[in-house]
Amino acid sequence: MHSIAHDVRYGARMLAKRPGLTVAAVLTLALGIGANSAIFSVVNGVLLRPLPYDEPDRLVRVYTRWAGFPQGSISVAEYFDFLDHNRVFDHVGLLRNRDINVTMGHGEPQRILGALVTPSVFDTLRTHAMHGRTFLPEEGEAGHDQVVLLSERIWRQRLGGKREILGTRLEIEGRSYTVVGVLPREFPFPNSSTELWLAYGLDRANTGPRGNRSSGIVARLASGVTPQAAQAELDRLAAQLMADHPEHYPAGSGFGLFLVELRDQVVGQVRGALLMLLAAVGLVLLIACANVANLWLARAASRQGEMATRIALGAGRAHLVRLLLIESLLLSLVGGAAALLVAGGCLRALKVLDPGDLPRLEEVSLDGTVLGFTLALTLVTGLLFGLVPALQIPGHRLHEALRAAARGADGSCHPLRRLLVAAEVALAVMLLIGAGLLIRSFDRLRQVDPGFTADNVVTTSLSLSRGRYGDGASVDGFYRKLLGELRATPGVASAGAISNHPLSGWRNDNTIGVEGYEAPSNQFEFIQLRTATPGYFETLGIPVLAGRTFTEADRADSPGVIVVSRSLARRFWGDGDPIGRRIKMGSLTSSNPWLTVVGVVDEVRHDGLHTELTPMYYLPHSQRPRRAMTIVVKASVDAASSLSMIRRQVSAADPLQPIFDSRSMRQVVADSTAQPRFNLLLLGTFAALAMVLAAVGVYGVVSHSVGQRTREIGVRMALGACRRDVLRNVLRQGLGLVGAGLLAGLAGAFALTRLMSGFLFGVSVHDPLTFAVNGVLLAAVAAVACLVPARRATQVEPTVALRYE
Repeated sequence: MHSIAHDVRYGARMLAKRPGLTVAAVLTLALGIGANSAIFSVVNGVLLRPLPYDEPDRLVRVYTRWAGFPQGSISVAEYFDFLDHNRVFDHVGLLRNRDINVTMGHGEPQRILGALVTPSVFDTLRTHAMHGRTFLPEEGEAGHDQVVLLSERIWRQRLGGKREILGTRLEIEGRSYTVVGVLPREFPFPNSSTELWLAYGLDRANTGPRGNRSSGIVARLASGVTPQAAQAELDRLAAQLMADHPEHYPAGSGFGLFLVELRDQVVGQVRGALLMLLAAVGLVLLIACANVANLWLARAASRQGEMATRIALGAGRAHLVRLLLIESLLLSLVGGAAALLVAGGCLRALKVLDPGDLPRLEEVSLDGTVLGFTLALTLVTGLLFGLVPALQIPGHRLHEALRAAARGADGSCHPLRRLLVAAEVALAVMLLIGAGLLIRSFDRLRQVDPGFTADNVVTTSLSLSRGRYGDGASVDGFYRKLLGELRATPGVASAGAISNHPLSGWRNDNTIGVEGYEAPSNQFEFIQLRTATPGYFETLGIPVLAGRTFTEADRADSPGVIVVSRSLARRFWGDGDPIGRRIKMGSLTSSNPWLTVVGVVDEVRHDGLHTELTPMYYLPHSQRPRRAMTIVVKASVDAASSLSMIRRQVSAADPLQPIFDSRSMRQVVADSTAQPRFNLLLLGTFAALAMVLAAVGVYGVVSHSVGQRTREIGVRMALGACRRDVLRNVLRQGLGLVGAGLLAGLAGAFALTRLMSGFLFGVSVHDPLTFAVNGVLLAAVAAVACLVPARRATQVEPTVALRYE
């Protein structure tokens, strides 16, 4: 009885005897398995790996809900209500994202992403400091909150990784803070880019306006409490708040509280895209398996005589099946090893192409889980493409197999090979149509008018330190002086500032009351707000439809004015003239002053190119000063020179104020489409690979058939068949396979593309043009793959073919 080791050595020798076939199969498997391993590593790191907290499944975030505004923040007053009525959470913490100006040592000021957090956040997440400690309970009270925690990254890279940092002081926002701890690298909260955590000092006696919602809640479910039970408790609390504070939560406001599991909060937005890409790359692997199975079926056909001879000499059928399976597994293992190199390269490319909103990407690696997945995929793949040829070993009709081997070929192509090629074509068509829909969607997205002119415009952000600019007058004075200096700079056509630039995705929804307008059922009117300076609309070329924009005369002591968008004017005043109409921030019964509409501007897309236009109103910066503003400058020089000029002017105005997020507005537009571009690039790459593999499969089957039919073709031509007839006959065979695959693929795509509806913009999931173009494209490529061996068939010389016979 032959040993396994002997069979392995024999299998290796057989693979080495056909190096061309072996290399082709290894490359095909490496591409298919490698691409799957790369995408799975992302899915594993982003979706499957638990969050780096103790019992992460019990962590949730809590939000408010309003009519027309599905997800809102929490006010400090509501946080204390939450604490007072909590029955279902072990711990509750309040947090607020905040960009922070920090001066470290004697270096220049830097802008760092930070967060205000109550000490209870660390109890909720069960996180301890890597060095030092987290915040003490008393440091969550106003007046005792001058403490800061550092990330491990900033501690090592910017502060030298010295333990002596504990107890030292940093200047943050113009105030001095004591460093009390360093948090571990595995603490991505509120997100992986957070570098500093400041104590959120709260005063229960002075919570500020109940409607000032700018914070969020993180909570840990009590043991045994389900998310459904916790949601029921939140519904009860919302009803109680509406009863206790009807002036803040009217019956028609649609107010509610709801929770989101922390995992869904982190990865929910990318789950669908990653699963789509995983399914797509899985189809590529199926095509690769079909291709290798085709190669192995052709190889098995050429070895029928060998197998029949072995059986005739006494070899058992089970032993021969084992031999062939060992060969296929050896080949698959070599392909799997090469796949790891492909996966590593793909992973590096994915990190370079990162659209910027793919969470936890820094945690993605070829770890043990991915290696196990690759090994399992390799073994399954080897069995898949090796089992079918193994089952074709001759049975009782050995004399027929021996006769066919002596004759060289039977002139036929195995029906299973035809089925595999048709399946390859079908799968490739499905991937091509999916990629085609994304291409059409992306093209429609790029055609959307953002509402502004990006040419020669650059943008950069500032956030003035609270310690240096403590009141509105000093904030307004800084920006007036800075913009004046910028406008006086040679080459600058105009300059202005806005609280958040277009396409930022930042929402600042506020309730308003409109004079003479009664909201239905006491419903709140939530409208997006931006604060702008004179020159902003002109710099971005936003059309003014009526009245005027802001001027230097709109000061803090001037009558309150407002500029509204076209959709807001139409919503509240229809076809009437909006100029001179009045609006209040908040409800009509609030004590806020009236604001007079002085201008109407065209729509600008602030949330993104793919979102619906929303009504917007703008306040003059002098009447509502904000420390955090985005500067926009239109200049005749290139973007790099413009940004350098802005940096010099800011440094001259105040050398302690850093700028950040500096880009051209063209880059802003490009960045707003980064996620759909990323999806398109990956799915398009997989579709192109699938098309090439399908074409190779078609070519292989037709070429093999031509080789098997050499004698038949020679006889036909000897009997008078012309070359055109031979060409037509061979093409009919190949194109018949392609046609069957196309029909199956179109039907499959029609059924499956509906799952892509969430990734498309302005294109139907059954777009007929996309189906037609991609069907024709694959048919053309497959036809070329058929034509090459078909033309070779017409070159057969009858005398040579008959002499060979």
